[in-house]
Amino acid sequence: RYAIEGHDTTLLQDTRKRMTSIARLMPEKYRAADLISAAADSSERGARLAELYLERGYKLLNEEYADIPGIERTIRELQNK
Repeated sequence: RYAIEGHDTTLLQDTRKRMTSIARLMPEKYRAADLISAAADSSERGARLAELYLERGYKLLNEEYADIPGIERTIRELQNK
């Protein structure tokens, strides 16, 4: 988000490349590709989606499964706007 808000295309490309490298190592259930796409979106919607994908990932990691449906519902609502 820092690179986007600062209009630093070099930093943005480098960060995206590093995020993609890390994402390849993660199980699909974490939806890292969706997180990367949301993080690269300069809109407030993109920022909120990125935040939600991170929150969802931490809930999965901590096995707090009961909290995930509400997060996913909010993600769907934002995606449909």
